[in-house]
Amino acid sequence: MYRTGARVDDSFVAESSGRMGRKLDFLGDITLVAISFSCPHHGGNVPCASTERESPLESNATTLDMSEERNLLNLEDEKADSSLSKAGKTSFAKSRPWKRCILYVLIIGCLVLWNLKYILNQTSELSGSLSQAEIESLENNGFNRSAYKKFVAERLKLSISKSKRKKPPKTPGAIIHVGKSGGSTLASVLRNGCHSFMKKPCKKIANESIVSKVTTYYHTPDCKILGKKGYKFYIWVVRDPFARTVSAFRYGHPANIEKRDEKYQKNIAPRAKRIYSRCFPSLNAFAQSLKVKLNETSEIERLKNRTKTQCEGIANAMLQHRNRLSTHLYFDIRMFYKQTRHSRPVFSVRTEFLWEDWVRVNELLGQGPGTVRVNEEKVRRDSSALKLPISAEIGDVEREYLCHAIAPEYEVYFEILSKSINIQEEDFVEMVQLAKKNCPNLNNSVFTIDY
Repeated sequence: MYRTGARVDDSFVAESSGRMGRKLDFLGDITLVAISFSCPHHGGNVPCASTERESPLESNATTLDMSEERNLLNLEDEKADSSLSKAGKTSFAKSRPWKRCILYVLIIGCLVLWNLKYILNQTSELSGSLSQAEIESLENNGFNRSAYKKFVAERLKLSISKSKRKKPPKTPGAIIHVGKSGGSTLASVLRNGCHSFMKKPCKKIANESIVSKVTTYYHTPDCKILGKKGYKFYIWVVRDPFARTVSAFRYGHPANIEKRDEKYQKNIAPRAKRIYSRCFPSLNAFAQSLKVKLNETSEIERLKNRTKTQCEGIANAMLQHRNRLSTHLYFDIRMFYKQTRHSRPVFSVRTEFLWEDWVRVNELLGQGPGTVRVNEEKVRRDSSALKLPISAEIGDVEREYLCHAIAPEYEVYFEILSKSINIQEEDFVEMVQLAKKNCPNLNNSVFTIDY
């Protein structure tokens, strides 16, 4: 016989042998017992037929008792869990309240700094939302580039006049000296015209210009630092890429360094001497190593896969930011351009018109006419009077190879010139003509940037 839900006590479970029982105890009450036993009339192997039947009322009562006890158990478990959690929270609050305070302060501080950075970025954008009067003024001028540049220059001048003077690198603007572009000459009239690791100010300047007061100077050692600062405007010191590349190659050649007898560059690596003497004994040899069949992609891939010990691979790597054998070739205008914010206003000081552009930029930023200081004296790095062993002579074929290799630099160069506030349309056309003279076979797409 099988019976379920019967209420029994401990003595019943311990009675007669041959009977088997199982009990479950919930809060001291035994609510479920399953008992099975064998019938003695059949040798103890076959269960006896049930002679008793549970009534429906008894079965329902048993089910209700079980559900009530389960509910009680659940409630007790929830109370126990809640009491433990409250105790844990109370002990955390009592034992370590200062940790919670620090956490809250850090969260609030991060939110405040994030909002402050967003506000500063919005307000520093000089080409942001315009007033109705400014819009009408630009409409009257047909929204041409010259009118827009004039408008940006006026807003920038107003912003500089209202701001307090700050020391580098916290100045409103940055002046970027691309190597072999005449920046060392220009640095002679900058109060802080020295590298970032040098103590400021590094020069005593009489009649200091406004550019000297509101800019931080950046040259090749400082290129990577430039990208970490958010300046309101940039002043570029640039040069025609062909002329700059030729000058940079000659400047960094060990034979010319020894001829100039510059003590700060005496420690030339023996490996560099071997590479230059074996691969690039002249400018023509360097340009010949840049030879690429323009219509064959496989040839370009072949050059990329060459080992660094081969001359062609080294020459291409020097102009593709993969080899720092020549510092000034590695830190070209493209490398600096990556570190700047392209939406900010820019000015350009061209090597070909150094002091003319310098005066113009200072006047646009608010300095009175005729008060800008210039320095016509030769700087100590000028070696034009020396007859150097590595000359600037280059053949027509080699010129074509070199021009093709520096085409990406030309693209960035003309993009900067087209955006420069102080460069007018006739100035831009003049630089295009110079580029075509230096690189007559260069693809015309390089010169098709809209002014």
